[in-house]
Amino acid sequence: MLLRGQQTAGELRSRTERLCSFENLEEVLQYLDNLAEIGFVAKLPRQPGQKEQRFAQLLSGEPDYTEHILVHQEPAMVVAEADNDRLIELEKTVAFLKEEIELLKSEFLIFKQEFE
Repeated sequence: MLLRGQQTAGELRSRTERLCSFENLEEVLQYLDNLAEIGFVAKLPRQPGQKEQRFAQLLSGEPDYTEHILVHQEPAMVVAEADNDRLIELEKTVAFLKEEIELLKSEFLIFKQEFE
């Protein structure tokens, strides 16, 4: 938790495999509860849209409860805006190409009629 920040019990279990082998998720939760009792770990409130509760270490002070929300939501919003701009540009390009094709078709028909 010191290196990666707030994590779920499942994330902690998989990331600490080389250091400590837990039998199941309940065992991880028991260890986290023990650490919370002595003041090393805090159980964070469950965030909207999150399935599991997260834990944070308290060795460096109180956790920033907004850290996880800001880190994971800002990039998604930036990507969505970039995709919207890209989509608008593609729609303009397609409209322009359709006009060009129609113009070429009409010019070809005129050219074809001249040689018949």
